[in-house]
Amino acid sequence: MQNQEIVVKIHGYYTQNGSEHKMDLAALHLTTDGTIHTEGHDTVGNFVIDGKIAADGKVHFNKQYVGKHCVVYEGALEDRVIKGTWKLNNLHDAFRLEVQAEIWEGTYNQHGSDHKMVAYFGFDDNRRAFGFGHDEVGSSIWSGEFVGDELHLVKQYVGKHKVTYKGKHTQDDFQGSWQTGGHHGTFHIHRK
Repeated sequence: MQNQEIVVKIHGYYTQNGSEHKMDLAALHLTTDGTIHTEGHDTVGNFVIDGKIAADGKVHFNKQYVGKHCVVYEGALEDRVIKGTWKLNNLHDAFRLEVQAEIWEGTYNQHGSDHKMVAYFGFDDNRRAFGFGHDEVGSSIWSGEFVGDELHLVKQYVGKHKVTYKGKHTQDDFQGSWQTGGHHGTFHIHRK
């Protein structure tokens, strides 16, 4: 399986002693195997973040300050938010990172049954789509582009298979057909 990368805008903070400390972050690079990478700075200094989002949505990354210490972050991907706890020696507290993307909700139909799914994606200036989502199968990374008037997206489940989605996209609606291996069906999601 070839790894593909998407880039999403992200913002966030960590708390310490009851105070929120903003992290100024570059775009988050996310590959279809769940690897994450970004850079940024906060009141402590410049840092690099490297880590992983697991298929079950659990997140682990290291925030390495340039020329200084490393802080371990563990949490979970919930909707478009990664939140959890940071740890450094005996110190620990909460953090929150939020992806800046639109929320899309709906269902895909397989064997006559509807299954809920949520996606968080946006479009760049070249009409390429990027984002991520989740459903009962697991966490997924979305990427794609318009081909003529039709939007073609690939939903790559972290550590699993991928599903292609093709259909008509308007500002608030996306519906059409999906396919993976020998399975196929329809889907309909709308912008929340």
